Amino acid sequence: MKNIKTVLIVDDDPESSFILEHKIKKINKDYKVISLENPKEAISEIQNGLKYDILLVDRRLGNCIKPKEIKEISEIYNPEAKTILISADLNEKIAKKEGFTEYAQKYNLITNMNDFLKKYF
Repeated sequence: MKNIKTVLIVDDDPESSFILEHKIKKINKDYKVISLENPKEAISEIQNGLKYDILLVDRRLGNCIKPKEIKEISEIYNPEAKTILISADLNEKIAKKEGFTEYAQKYNLITNMNDFLKKYF
């Protein structure tokens, strides 16, 4: 049986999620992509056993949930997954301040999605 790779996107901007999901599926239609706009729902799904290989979490989430909280919960419930902070305006200094070592600017991620996925898959 084929090992299906799964990407979880947590971004309260549905347009961004749609673009990321479309780009991932264009590279490999067998990749499973789950997009959640509500950070509280994402936390609940993770705690209830949702499995994924990569978690892309937007830096600017509503609902008073910080990306670092989602990352910490992911590390408890799915420690094998890579968690990457994404945002339109992001650099290493900001990512580290937010508690992330892995990060990607959305534009770069979208334009270089193939290289990005090869790095993790």
